[in-house]
Amino acid sequence: VARRLPPSWVAFFLVALTALWLGYLIARTRQPVLPVDIPAPRQVTAHHFNSRSPAWAPDGQRLACSRDAEAGHSHILLVEPGQPERNITSGAVRDFEPAWSPGGGLGFLRETPQGFLLMHKAALDQPEREVARLRLRQPFCYSPDSREVFVSDREAADQPARLFR
Repeated sequence: VARRLPPSWVAFFLVALTALWLGYLIARTRQPVLPVDIPAPRQVTAHHFNSRSPAWAPDGQRLACSRDAEAGHSHILLVEPGQPERNITSGAVRDFEPAWSPGGGLGFLRETPQGFLLMHKAALDQPEREVARLRLRQPFCYSPDSREVFVSDREAADQPARLFR
């Protein structure tokens, strides 16, 4: 006399067969993953000081970064293809975190004994102007129309960092 399997066993076998069939179909249709040749990094800046915080200009043709200089100073450096590197800032200052505005201006942070100044140059050949005084050295960004700057800062040393416009 043949015995019938309980319905729970029949359901289990159907699910198992379906899973095996789907696994087979997926394995059969997958394309082999080809190894990708990843080029070796190439040095961009030629000086022997530390370079940090690279930022592409909106035109995609220029790169700004901060770089250490002599006597503990730090300046904003401009790198353009086919051109020698040039300092955008100079003097006995410590400038960091360059960021381009969509309109082509350049902002950066300047360290002071009291904290940081958010500085802006509307054009690279124009003088910089102070935009805001900050407690924190944090990256910042411009609004799409370049009219506003968004920064992370705190109102007091014991307060959490918040975004400011």
